[in-house]
Amino acid sequence: MIEDRHLTDAIKRAILDLKIGLERDGEVFFKKVYTEVPDVEEEGNPPSAVKPRDLILPREVALHRQVCNLLKNEKDIIVPKGDKDYRIKTWYEVYPPSSSVGIPLRSIVEENGGVQGEGRVR
Repeated sequence: MIEDRHLTDAIKRAILDLKIGLERDGEVFFKKVYTEVPDVEEEGNPPSAVKPRDLILPREVALHRQVCNLLKNEKDIIVPKGDKDYRIKTWYEVYPPSSSVGIPLRSIVEENGGVQGEGRVR
């Protein structure tokens, strides 16, 4: 019989290798999202623990759901502070290999058919 820790380790390794994703309560664990351009090879972002109710996703589904979640988190708001208004914009960029120029995630999605209905990417 296979021990639980071996299954958990195999699932985490597959996420690190971007072969599968995992969804828990609407949060997708798949590609790591960086605040700065990484100087290391890209890898997945597994959770610290795998829980019995977690849903294992094929990589295409995991990527699709993660992109939808990221696009939902984009913001473009005006915040008043004192006698001035400040614009706060949050967006995500994709950096192709060997490039220092980011491409906004939203523009890639829209170029490839856009967003449909409830945050779904076509």
